[in-house]
Parts: sequence; structure tokens; C-alpha cells
Amino acid sequence: MSGLPDGSASRVVLVGTHRYESFDDLPSVRANLTGLRDVFTDARLWGLPDEHCAVVEQPVNARQVLDQVRRSAERATDTLIVYFAGHGFTDDRTNDLCLALPDSEPGLEYTMLPFDAIRRRVLDHGSRARRKVVILDCCFSARALQGWMGSVADQSSIEGSCVLTASSETRMALAPPGEKYTAFTGELINVLETGVPGGPSLLDMETVYQQVRWALEAKSRPIPQQRNRNAGGQIPPVINTAASLAPRPAPPVPFVHTVSLLITDVANAPRRPEAEAAIAAYVRATPHSLHDPLFLMPIEDVFVVTGRGVVVTGRVERGQIGVGMPVDLVGGLGAHRTTITGVEMFRKTSNTASMGENVGLSLGGVKRAEVEPGMVVTAQNSVMTRTHFQADIYLLPTAKGGRQGEIFNHHQATLRLRTANITATMANFSVLSPGESTTATITLTRPTAIDLSQRFTILDNNTPIGAGQITGIIG
Repeated sequence: MSGLPDGSASRVVLVGTHRYESFDDLPSVRANLTGLRDVFTDARLWGLPDEHCAVVEQPVNARQVLDQVRRSAERATDTLIVYFAGHGFTDDRTNDLCLALPDSEPGLEYTMLPFDAIRRRVLDHGSRARRKVVILDCCFSARALQGWMGSVADQSSIEGSCVLTASSETRMALAPPGEKYTAFTGELINVLETGVPGGPSLLDMETVYQQVRWALEAKSRPIPQQRNRNAGGQIPPVINTAASLAPRPAPPVPFVHTVSLLITDVANAPRRPEAEAAIAAYVRATPHSLHDPLFLMPIEDVFVVTGRGVVVTGRVERGQIGVGMPVDLVGGLGAHRTTITGVEMFRKTSNTASMGENVGLSLGGVKRAEVEPGMVVTAQNSVMTRTHFQADIYLLPTAKGGRQGEIFNHHQATLRLRTANITATMANFSVLSPGESTTATITLTRPTAIDLSQRFTILDNNTPIGAGQITGIIG
């Protein structure tokens, strides 16, 4: 992508509903609109002219929203950004995403705004913008990713398009009581305003997404999703005001940044705001390597689909996968060699999947009993299962939500290694107090796929109390 969007040739449409007749009100949505408008019109960040940033608050009907999107799409020749915040629902018959308006009623989808109508206005032939970004902060918002661009993008001259959503297609979004913004938009505004120390001079959508995702994961909040077409991840919405700053110093050892907190039990565990804040601050400050070429995907769920066999789902951690590629299944149930017979993303088949994409992989010749969540799909001979390793470990201070007392030699704990929860014994140290770090020898109760430098979370009753990084493989 070539530089910051030209404000005179770009348009932003911010749509939000915070007060409803038939649903719970969402007061923070109103602040979302103000916060994002301030970001986009701030001369330090972008400097979009005020008249080019349209705010549609409490729309009276669907036409008001669609007319504004159409007008902005026709006038933007550089970049078009469309944002919606409010309640989201799914059509019971089609499973399509519907956006609730102030007078929408439960179960009556015709009183809502179908997202497909916005999609059509953004992609309409009258839309001349080279770069298009759609951001959705509502429940089930990743349903918007299903067939987002389709053949339209493949046949057009669009330089790039990006869709960023607050949650997966089956998950609720979050508006925490007492917080100024909704969970997703709050992190989005924070990243856009404060920047990423040591990051690129322009904050592209992929960098923004990764920072928002890590921050939300660290707080055990709904995980955002993103889909890009034609290098849409390189669209830079704002200047990175922290680019010239050195990365912030990290705690004694790095903290896990990926799916370490995404377990069902965490959602039911006692909330520890201090711990969440400390973890989020660390995550935003820690640089992450994202360019390992060897394919690896931790398995989050397993299904048996008629006509396709065993299908595993997860997010590609690194590398690229393709139909026909031989892979290894590695983890607690042993190692199996298989072949990828199908790739699906958001109910759409594909030939390949790359780092950062949420996918379903069909596995040839694999029985359901041979695979479970917590295992990984990897490039052949790239990962081995181990039970012993050396690691640097760190306990959160008690004041920041850590445990109350010390741990001693041969302490037993649950470790979160990618998507696997495994009981382990930590030994070869004397005593470790909250807020301190040490080196320990770790013994797992069952083999799992591990890498040198891999990060993990230490859990206590499914609540994160510390972190670690593998520094050596034993045996």
C-alpha cells in the first residue's frame, strides 16, 4: 500500500445504536462513535476533514444508513471505512448477520438491517474507493466474513479490502459495565491513539488487528476476526505515533500471546481485573515473531462431517497449508501422518490457508478417536512431542491479580500450551514468590507438541497467575 490515505479523497461512515425499544441499551456505543471520530479527524493520526466523517447515531431506519454508505462510497476515490456498533443477530432461516436498529424487535428480522445490504453498497459498481475497510462491533459479527468479497473483488480493480469483526460467527460481543467503550472498540481506539512502540510508521490493519487481538485474549474477552483481500491487511488507517519509540521493556520472561486464555472454563472463573490489566499491558508491549515458514495450527475443535470425514478447526499459527499437502497430527494421542483433503473458511471452500486465518481442515484417513483438541497439525517432521523441558517462569505480583503465596520445588500446576491444558510438575528451584522469575525444569503428565522459545501460561483454577517460555528441550 502506498502511504496514508488521502483525506480529501476518503470517507468514513460511523453507525451506532445505543438506545433500543426492545433490547438492552448499550451506552458505551455512543462513546465508540465519538472516540473513533476523534481518532480519524486528529491531525496527528490522520487528519480526515470533519465533513468527510459521517456519524449516523440512532438511525431512524435502514435507508438512512444505506443512503449514507452509498453516498460516501460514491465520493471516496482513495479509502472508504464503514463502522457499525450495536446489537447483532442472525436470521433464523439464512444464518445471515442482521444489525439491530433502535426500533428492531426480537425475532422479526425484517425490522433489522441485513449486513448484506451494507456489503452491496460498499461493493457497488458506483463505489470508486481503491481501499475499503468494514469494522463491525456486534454479536456474531464474523458472519459478515462469509463470502465477503466473492467474485466481486476478483473481477474488480480494488487495491485492497479488509473486514474486522469484534467476535466470531458464534460468539457474543462484549460491552463491559462501567467501561467507557465496548470491549473491542476500546482496544481498537487504544491501539490507534497510542500506537505500537517500535512498529511501522503507518499502522496497517494487520498490525492493528494483531494488537487488538492480543489485548483481548489477555483479558479472556471475545476474540476478534479479520479477513483481507488483495493485500487489505496493509491498508494504513492512521500514523503510528509510537513508531520512533523503542519497544517497551518486557517483564522477566515473555507472556503467552496467542490462544492461551481461550478455554471455556476461564469464562466461568473469578474475574481478576488487576491481572487482566497487567497481562494486557505486557501483551501490547511485547514484539512477536509472525513469519515462521513451517506450517502449524493448534486444534481447537474436532468434528465428523458426513461426506468429509474428520474436520479440525483452529487458527493458523504460522506458515501456509494447501489441499493435498501431507501433514503430521501431533499431541496427546500420539503422532499420525495424514493429508489435507479440504480447506474451508467461513463456510467457503479454498485451496489454501495462511497464517492468522481461522480454518477448518479435512483430514484424509484419520479416525475420530485419533485426534482431540490440544493437538496440532504441522508440516511433516517439524514438531515432536515431549514431556520434559527447561523454562523461564514468572509469577504475577499479588497486587496485580497473582496468587497469594510462594510456590516451592516440585510444585504442580496446569500449563496452557497452545490449546492444550496439561498438568505439570515444576522443579529444580527452591522457592518462587509472586512478582519473581526463575528457571525451572518442567515435566508434563502426557506428551505434547512443543517448540524451543514457545510461550505458555501458568493457570490456577483456570485463572492465569503466571507465564513461561521454553528455553531448552530435555531428552
